[in-house]
Amino acid sequence: RAKILLRACGVPTPEAVVMADESAVRSCRLPFPLIVKPTREDASVGISSASVVHDPSALSEAVRRVLTGLQQPALVERYIEGRELYVSLLGNFPPEALPMHEIDFSAMPAGLPRIVSYSGKWEPSSPEFVGTQPKRCLLEESVRARVVRAAREAFEALELRDYGRVDVRLAADNTPYIIDVNPNCDITDGAGFSRAAGYGGLDYPTLVERVCLIALERHHHVHGHRTPDSSSDSVPTAATELREGAAAPVLRSRAARGPGPKGRPLSTRRGKVRARADRRRAR
Repeated sequence: RAKILLRACGVPTPEAVVMADESAVRSCRLPFPLIVKPTREDASVGISSASVVHDPSALSEAVRRVLTGLQQPALVERYIEGRELYVSLLGNFPPEALPMHEIDFSAMPAGLPRIVSYSGKWEPSSPEFVGTQPKRCLLEESVRARVVRAAREAFEALELRDYGRVDVRLAADNTPYIIDVNPNCDITDGAGFSRAAGYGGLDYPTLVERVCLIALERHHHVHGHRTPDSSSDSVPTAATELREGAAAPVLRSRAARGPGPKGRPLSTRRGKVRARADRRRAR
């Protein structure tokens, strides 16, 4: 459904078909190479180096693995060779793009596709993990603007709000293809979204507060009113553009002032969340 909406809105995304049974392979007219993904998973579940296929036999096997192993239809998509970029978006009306990061595939062993597989995301001892290092992404301004425009169009087409991350494959001709749209991407400290915010001058406590303020601003925008205790200086606009190297705004909240009174912790899962973020290597 996401692919249908993106294509209907003219957002560049690889051609794809959904296969609910293996017999659909015979009628597939998409050009190879292809990548086969499960339709109902995230975090690269069901994605391996064997997910990128170059002939009908391998396609049939990859579709079978999804159908039988994960008990769900398979999304068969044209594989885009190129750079993998992550565009973190913050705000509404429209969202602002934080500085981008990408995956460095230079250490990926020869013969393996340049993708972030399940092993690449979750298994530190695997060659895919070693071969998929996140790094700062620098692009020519015209290309950067094209990527950001496509990401914003995807954000709006799928009606995201407040924050999100759009994953892009940048082809050799500099066409940005949307391969995933994350409406609730990981925003733990050290994750990819918070790293992008750091590139733009926002530390982690300020980022979390900005997300809250942006949601409040959207509520005011939609309903046309302000809360009784809100004022222009306590609820700064979230539409302020975040530029590379820009200083973080000064916010008057408990988070900005420091820890509050002792009491029950906000979450008893903090250690688990931190371990999860570390395990995902800030991706």
